[in-house]
Amino acid sequence: MKRIFFIFFLVVWFGQNAMAQFNFDASKKAQEAIYLFRQQKFEGLMLRMSPEMKRYLDVEKLQGFWDGLEMQMGAVKSVGETKVKMRDTLAITQTIIQFEKQKIGFKLVYDKDAKICGMFLEAPTPKYTPAAYLDASNFYEIKRNLPDPKFPAEGIVTIPNKKQHLPVVIIVGGSGPTDKDLSIGPNRIYKDLAWGLANKGIVSYRYDKRTKAFGSAYIKNNTVTVKEEYLLDLMGALKVVKKIPEVDTNQIYILAHSEGGYLLPYFEKNLSNIAGYISFAGAYSNMADLLFMQLNYLQANAPKSQKNQYNDFIAKSVYMRDKINVNSPEDSLPAGLSAKYILFLNQNSPKNIGANLMQKKILFLQGGRDYQVPPSEMELWRTLLKENSQAQFELFPNLNHLGLPGKGPSLPAEYEEADNVPAELIDKVVSFILK
Repeated sequence: MKRIFFIFFLVVWFGQNAMAQFNFDASKKAQEAIYLFRQQKFEGLMLRMSPEMKRYLDVEKLQGFWDGLEMQMGAVKSVGETKVKMRDTLAITQTIIQFEKQKIGFKLVYDKDAKICGMFLEAPTPKYTPAAYLDASNFYEIKRNLPDPKFPAEGIVTIPNKKQHLPVVIIVGGSGPTDKDLSIGPNRIYKDLAWGLANKGIVSYRYDKRTKAFGSAYIKNNTVTVKEEYLLDLMGALKVVKKIPEVDTNQIYILAHSEGGYLLPYFEKNLSNIAGYISFAGAYSNMADLLFMQLNYLQANAPKSQKNQYNDFIAKSVYMRDKINVNSPEDSLPAGLSAKYILFLNQNSPKNIGANLMQKKILFLQGGRDYQVPPSEMELWRTLLKENSQAQFELFPNLNHLGLPGKGPSLPAEYEEADNVPAELIDKVVSFILK
């Protein structure tokens, strides 16, 4: 990518804004690590890894990572200064490295013992450009945090100008600690949706998942399920939108992306007075099945030198699919997932409780180039809801998982290419709601 996703660096990290105290200089540690990469001293780097990272990495994988990076971007021309941010018990460093072909931000995360516990690449200071089809004079935004006193995650209401009795869409994020905009490189997917809807006369509310700012309160708690991760904040979001004077409270819709779309039957089971749902690349299959498929797809499309880096993750996805039980140890599962979380997710799957949507107005939006939630998932939804005359299904052949256009097989690298959710997708949502 221009942020490059290497699955073997999958590290689940949630941070708070609390300051930590360290007895080492994280910026010097990061510069030292980059020097070791450039000098091909991978054994020395392994000595600087945390025990968790060592479960996923070895000397061969580190060398494959750096060799692949230089093959893609050319030799290192210069290494910039390192910036450090402190969050909870972590020091997050970012160093801008200028390669021959591209400049990237190299992030290393250090724990309190000065060990590397996270590592990834991203485009430095990516800039968002609003879609050309927008007229920003048609709407305005106000901040409204979620009303949970312990977890007041940030939220934004987008409101069309000088109109009353308007429908409202609550935008629910996908997996991981996503922010209110779904910021990936220069792209802001949920902002595109919110602004596009407001441009057509529909209010929206989008918010950070509580795991973005308050995740450290959850990562240590193996009893967390999607009730805590999703449902409680969605209940708070409903309270927010019902207090917006411009909103018609009989026209509340939920637009849920990816894992959020998987949970639509669960939401309907636990909420009331929802006018309808929009599934945006919503999964139908269990997480383990999708993860196994995604990893095999990425491995098949990876350079030969990187293919073995997926083996451990594929093995964990197979365990999660075939052998998971209430006593499954954490290290048998992908990082950041607990047995209770997965089992609860399976119990509340569309296959088990999808009948909750049989009488609901619902729109499915699906990208034809989506490798994370492929078009076959929408066909499973179509089969489930074949008796629901209010269910609509829309396939966009050239869109990926983020609703961004492209050509050929989709790969994570394209998520970092600047683009916007197309007007045709926005128009389908508007037509669905206003009908």
